[in-house]
Amino acid sequence: MRVAILGYGNLGWNLEKQLTNSGVEVSQIFTNDTSSSVTFQRLDQLDPRTELLFVCKSDSLISSALESLSETDLNSSCIVAHTSGSVSLQNSRFRDAVFYPFQTFIKEYRANWNGVPVFIETEIEEVKSILSEIAMKIDCFANELNSDQRKRLHIAGVFSSNFPNHLIRLMFDYLKASHLESELIKPLLTEAVRKSFDLGPKLAQTGPAVRGDDNVIKDHLKLLKEDPELHALYTMFTDGIQNAKQ
Repeated sequence: MRVAILGYGNLGWNLEKQLTNSGVEVSQIFTNDTSSSVTFQRLDQLDPRTELLFVCKSDSLISSALESLSETDLNSSCIVAHTSGSVSLQNSRFRDAVFYPFQTFIKEYRANWNGVPVFIETEIEEVKSILSEIAMKIDCFANELNSDQRKRLHIAGVFSSNFPNHLIRLMFDYLKASHLESELIKPLLTEAVRKSFDLGPKLAQTGPAVRGDDNVIKDHLKLLKEDPELHALYTMFTDGIQNAKQ
């Protein structure tokens, strides 16, 4: 199968590496990043015989990417699968699909694909089978979700990955300012996630908020007055944990 990738950012880079390592040859990569280490092509050089094209563009650029594809000689039988969690299944002249790996990606940092769920949406059974097979080849497992479900899952992804990562960044800065090593919190973070999935987050919750230790909370807030953002976040999360207890 002739496979190509349009877009070589965080996901495109990782997808190309995983496909290649799994024995799926990526024949062409299209990117505007001229600093990329790969040989890139202009879209007018797209092989019309391409059978599967992954569109790894940012959400706001997917529609325009499909419009650009319609101006090429690409065969209408080609499967064009975008990889977004929040963009609905498109309606172009190709065999449209969604291939959404539910994982976090950074370019030049190899992601862990093992057991990652890939959410597929298409109205064509044959396309569903082909994309499911691709998912298995790259060590993932395929699931079906419609556009509304996928958008809701994407929200869950933002809350469970992007927001906690921002909190970790704030803690790195806080620890550095306090002359403490950031590595100190790594075992704690790892155990907190493990416990939440093993016991459920309600049983896994610990700390002064769930204990109702008002003296500790007041002392923490006193220390955090020098950092308004952390003070506000501490207050918000403490209130949320205590309200969840009721």
